[in-house]
Amino acid sequence: MLRSIAEGLQATATIKTIYGDPLESAVRTVIPVARVCYGFGGGGGTKGADVELEDDEGAGAVGGSGGSGVEVTPGGLIEITEEGTRYVSFDDRRRLVRASVLGLVLVALLLRRRHKG
Repeated sequence: MLRSIAEGLQATATIKTIYGDPLESAVRTVIPVARVCYGFGGGGGTKGADVELEDDEGAGAVGGSGGSGVEVTPGGLIEITEEGTRYVSFDDRRRLVRASVLGLVLVALLLRRRHKG
């Protein structure tokens, strides 16, 4: 069962999943980059004859289950121009936005406190 799940994940872990198709113009080429996270698990169980059942239904039962998940998050882009190649990370911008929002919230709380006092 786990082998089947792993094979399914392998089929989705292609170069196109992580590096998308390049976008080209006359002066630059842009290649989108993503982070791909995989998770999978499985389990199984048996219900042997030593377990008392109210009826014969399910005697000697065997069960199993499995699941998987994929998360794809934009990570940045690779820009290729005549001047050179550079990687632009989207995380840096997210951190800046988070820090700005947190700063605004703190300033608002301090101003509110000052007006009450």
